[in-house]
Amino acid sequence: MRWKRLFAMTIFAAVLLPIAPAQSQSPTAPAEGVLQRLMPHLAPQFQLALVPRPDHKDYFRISGTRGHIRVQAATQPTVLYGVNWYLKYVAHLQVSPNGLQLGPPNFVLPAPDAPIEKPALYPWRYALNENVDGYSAPYWDQKRWQHEIDILALSGTNAILIERGMDLVLYQTFRDSGYSDQAIRNWIVQPAHQNWQLMGNMCCFQAPISTELLEKRSRSAQQLIATLRSLGIMPVLPGYYGIVPADFAALHPGAHVITQGDWNGFTRPGWLDPLDPNFDKLAESFYRQFGDIVAAARARLAPELVNRQAAAMDAWHRNGVRRQLREISAPVLIATGTEDVVIPPSNALKLVNAIPGAWLAQFPGAGHAFTAQYPRPLADLINTFLAFG
Repeated sequence: MRWKRLFAMTIFAAVLLPIAPAQSQSPTAPAEGVLQRLMPHLAPQFQLALVPRPDHKDYFRISGTRGHIRVQAATQPTVLYGVNWYLKYVAHLQVSPNGLQLGPPNFVLPAPDAPIEKPALYPWRYALNENVDGYSAPYWDQKRWQHEIDILALSGTNAILIERGMDLVLYQTFRDSGYSDQAIRNWIVQPAHQNWQLMGNMCCFQAPISTELLEKRSRSAQQLIATLRSLGIMPVLPGYYGIVPADFAALHPGAHVITQGDWNGFTRPGWLDPLDPNFDKLAESFYRQFGDIVAAARARLAPELVNRQAAAMDAWHRNGVRRQLREISAPVLIATGTEDVVIPPSNALKLVNAIPGAWLAQFPGAGHAFTAQYPRPLADLINTFLAFG
């Protein structure tokens, strides 16, 4: 079966195609929104365009005349980085987290001496770490977060860590494992210290955290994820590494929990051995809860986006792709959620009808984030496919 493991292809219909823009807005509307928020007097002087290159490499290109600057790129984060590059090296202006130097209200953007084209040096440009949502951002509102995202987008960032909402994920995960509401809310610390809890340093401080705050932060996380997606930025979410309350073994006799003692007077969370049978159960619950947050963020997309996406996929199939799909000789598994609002499940049917011998798996009730909502069933499906595909 080794050849199958080497050559088998898994196509997730949910993530096969880039998100198409809604009919009511241009493909660059989210990026244009960044400019309108940060530099309203300069925004009308920019024309943004998304123009993929035939070699699929990311890049930006700057051209134009005085007061009419065109920036094109393959992706929204890169087109915004092209704007930032122009502002710094041609217009001699500045955008930074510490402030903006964007000239007087009547400033006219100068023309570049000649067209400028630069490659994106790295495929992933990642920002933030686990301390941001503790030291800096625990009580930021959406407006403050939007400003941070706008600045990061202009820096070309295309992957951003989002920890907000993880407190509710942990709450639901340990409620599933048998903890009472009061016990687990006493264990989860307040937002400003959650970074230290997630690093395994403390618990149970200024308890209990309120249900209202947990739910508010989860809704905020959904908004943040939807905002990042609209800009073509990948939300990076924390993984489960074995954090448990120190008394987990008392509730689950025989569990192999390595207690961590105290840290500066605080009881540290325990660490569950990844080989312990409870680990997989907790991880599955954890990723299912996070998947629900991502799915809820996806549901915020405008209805017209779905119609535009369906039209884009129809065109994609018509423009010669079907012939290429029929040439695929490797085993193919196509998986989708039946309630996907981003990539309609009908796309999976088109794929399976075009690819010889393809398998189709539909996850009932699952959305676009079915890979996070149902990690264990999906893993079992892939293993079965590799064994018999």
